[in-house]
Formats: sequence, structure tokens, C-alpha cells
Amino acid sequence: MPGLRELLSRFRAAGAPGAPGAAGVPVDLRAGVTAELEPVFAALAETVAGCERRRADGAAEAQRCLDEARGRAAALLTQAKGAAPAARAAAAARTRRLAEAELAAIEADSRATAEELTRRAEGRLPDLVNEVVERVRHDIAALGDGTRIGSAP
Repeated sequence: MPGLRELLSRFRAAGAPGAPGAAGVPVDLRAGVTAELEPVFAALAETVAGCERRRADGAAEAQRCLDEARGRAAALLTQAKGAAPAARAAAAARTRRLAEAELAAIEADSRATAEELTRRAEGRLPDLVNEVVERVRHDIAALGDGTRIGSAP
């Protein structure tokens, strides 16, 4: 590897502006750079190969993970397809139970309403019967008087 002096000599100008001086020889930069960098690249060759191996290993591991994930997804999908009929049946049974419970509540409410109406009607029935009897008596009495039936008392 060249020393500092040789490294800096690459940058020496072939001729300086101003008064004529000693003639300089242009330096072949390519030859110097190649000779200087060959040992660096040679030392890096093992590191580059190691990086390539790691990259290849990482790509293989990623592919294995991807294949494993695809397999798990396919298994889950198969399991879900197998469990779907049972889940549908359970949901239908749950919906049926809820509908039956709602129907029972509506029936109980309807019975309670019907019983209340029956009680109210039974409470009003004697008054209505008395009113009808009074009208009939009034109409019969009106027949005897010669007045018209159906007129207000």
C-alpha cells in the first residue's frame, strides 16, 4: 500500500502557472488507483461473499416463513369451512329461541290485555243491561200511550 507521500504526489500539478520551473510528468491516476484499491477490494471479498450468503439465507428463510404462513392460512380456511355449518345451525337455533321468547312475551301481553278488557266489559255490563232494559220498558210504555217508538225519553 502506498504511503502518504505517494498518495499526495498524485495531486501534484504537471506545471504550475507563473515562472517556468522544473518540468513535471503527469501521473497515471488509473494505475495508481487500481494498485491502491486492489488490496481493499481483496479484503472486502470475504465480507461481500458473507453478505451474499446472508442475503440468500434471509431470502430462503422469508420463503419458508411465507410457505408456512400459506399452509396455516389454508388449514384455517379448511377448518372454518368445516365449522361453518355448525356455526350457522347454532345461530339459527339462537335466533329461533329469541323469536320464541319474543312470541311468548307478546302472547302473555295479549292475554293480559284481553283479561283487562274482559274485566272492564264485565264491570260495565250491568249498567249497559240496565240501560237496555230501561229503553225497552220505555218503548213498551210508549206503545201503550200511542207515541212513537225510539223517541228519546
